[in-house]
Order: sequence, then structure tokens, then C-alpha cells
Amino acid sequence: MGGYALPRPSLNAKRKVNSYAESFTFSRKLIPDLYWASVRLDIEYDSDEFHSNPLSLREGARRTLALRTMHVDVIALTSDVVHDEEAFAGVARLVAKKVGKRLPPSSTKQAERLALRAALLA
Repeated sequence: MGGYALPRPSLNAKRKVNSYAESFTFSRKLIPDLYWASVRLDIEYDSDEFHSNPLSLREGARRTLALRTMHVDVIALTSDVVHDEEAFAGVARLVAKKVGKRLPPSSTKQAERLALRAALLA
């Protein structure tokens, strides 16, 4: 979520699951992509490469169910959202609201944010 002055999430940090959540995932741990522990928010990046076949879709749904049983809000990002500047900014607004931060006006540091996007998505 670079360029939006949001608190840094944990990246791919292991989370133990409770027995109820384990019944969905058949695993004692989950590894959220981006996780804000203080507000129980997880962003999962569902790439086309690894999340477009039926098995991975089922696993993703079970993972979301497991996290929801642990009172974690899950936001799934797909490549089309990541590449759509307006949609991605909307996700940033959701995260900001959840973590209790105000985003700077969209014009503030817009050039730097666009340059960062271009470099990351190139």
C-alpha cells in the first residue's frame, strides 16, 4: 500500500489458527499476505498465476472462512484491481478507515505515488 502513508502491515507473517478455523483449512497456521494485527485486517493478493484454477479458488474460500472465524476482515485483491489506479485507491481508503488514518488529499504527492505505481507494475 505504498504511497498512501498507511501503517506498515506484517508481510507473510505466520498466524496460528484456532481449532474452529483449522476445520476449514486443515492447517494450524495461515500466512496472510498483508496483515494489520491491531485491527485484524488481511489483504490477500489473488494473482492470476496462482489463484485462477478451481482448486486454488476453493482453498482461498476456505482460507477466508477460517480468517473470518477468527474475526479477521479479509480484502481480496486481484490483478485488475491492483492495475486500476482508482480501484486501488478505493482499497487504500478502506484500509485507512479500518486503521483509523486519514489519507492525504489525492493531489498530495500524486506524482510520487504515480511514479511508485509505474515502477512497481512495470
